[in-house]
Amino acid sequence: QAYIAGTVNSGALATSGDIHLRAAAEDPGDIIFSNSSGVQKGRIWSSPAAGAGLYLSSGDNNDDLSIDPAGNVAVTNNLLLSATTSTQGIITQGGNRLIHSYGTANFFAGRNAGNLTIGYGSANTAVGVEALNSLTDGDWNTATGYHALYSNTSGYFNTASGYHSLTYNTTGYWNTASGIRSLEYNSTGYYNTAYGANALE
Repeated sequence: QAYIAGTVNSGALATSGDIHLRAAAEDPGDIIFSNSSGVQKGRIWSSPAAGAGLYLSSGDNNDDLSIDPAGNVAVTNNLLLSATTSTQGIITQGGNRLIHSYGTANFFAGRNAGNLTIGYGSANTAVGVEALNSLTDGDWNTATGYHALYSNTSGYFNTASGYHSLTYNTTGYWNTASGIRSLEYNSTGYYNTAYGANALE
């Protein structure tokens, strides 16, 4: 283990164990990143006086990102994600997809809404658990609710709102369903409009 009570200005610090930082008073030491001219470019520190936790600054001394003792993360500015691919740009919860935008002009929110293997499907919006989960090439669909448009693959211009609305639609198009289980078993039908619970189920 290496214990640092002063300042390491240059060279390399090597240890096969832990590195402990110590400073005066009750605050532990900081890790400061600077360029060759000594201009500070970043800082990591902890502050027991402020309730412990870990703080990270991008150059100034403001805590741009902090992690409190309970593990909660706070971001002062923006959280920048890369474009969604099958491996990045995805917000997950409990190991499941929660929010992503895989494909072209798509947006998905809810546990495993949409998928990460969409082909040419574009301009789709799904909000709800596994909404539009089977989408491949369908375009301009809007699904809101648990399993709304769940089985839709290449159907297009469908709007489903409500639990299990248009759940078994696969290739049907220009359908509008609003209400629990509305148009639930429509598979390939088109130009249907159903409003209300179990309408045209």
